[in-house]
Amino acid sequence: MNQFTFIGRLTRDPEIQTTKDGVSYTRFTVAVRRPFKNSKGQYDTDFIPMVSWKRLAELVADYCTKGSLISVNGRVVMRHLQKEEDERISVPDMIAENVGFLQLKRNHDNNGEIPVPQETALDTALPQDNLPF
Repeated sequence: MNQFTFIGRLTRDPEIQTTKDGVSYTRFTVAVRRPFKNSKGQYDTDFIPMVSWKRLAELVADYCTKGSLISVNGRVVMRHLQKEEDERISVPDMIAENVGFLQLKRNHDNNGEIPVPQETALDTALPQDNLPF
């Protein structure tokens, strides 16, 4: 199984970008505090680079800003690069497949209220009469 889950804060404002084929993506870094203290009694932080694609990239760019607290679920994909003629390197890409907006950026045009994302196809309600509980 290839999956990860992180909870942390964005290190900068995410910016939407587009590939040459017109596909939207966003690269962002999540600062994740380690769950244990180091020898000095302090918590270390790991800075995890992520990439999100298509609609998720647009949502991350629209609703998150530097310091936003998010949860990220995804998978790792190895990208292979040709550095020189005989040198090939592999770089892991952390692909965000699901982002939970635990603390959204504030919209200053909305009197400080947090914007609510528009309903998507995944936000459909389950029928209540067939639930097993």
